Amino acid sequence: MVENEVALYTSIGKYSTTGDMEHLILDILSEIPQYDNKIRFMRSRLSKLKKVKYNYYRGGDPLFSYEIKKSKKGSLLVH
Repeated sequence: MVENEVALYTSIGKYSTTGDMEHLILDILSEIPQYDNKIRFMRSRLSKLKKVKYNYYRGGDPLFSYEIKKSKKGSLLVH
């Protein structure tokens, strides 16, 4: 957007992206989704590792010689 000198039209008027302050604001705003994605990825990863650590069942057919323990979270038991 900045490289092509595109003007952004909003409900309050025209917003130019050619100034230094506007460039700084756009850079900061573009970092927020990247940060959010990293946080979401880490939370998902930690949740999966926690399920593995506590032997919770995550779905699908159980492995050979295992059975699913009937409880809220479920876990695998050696059959």
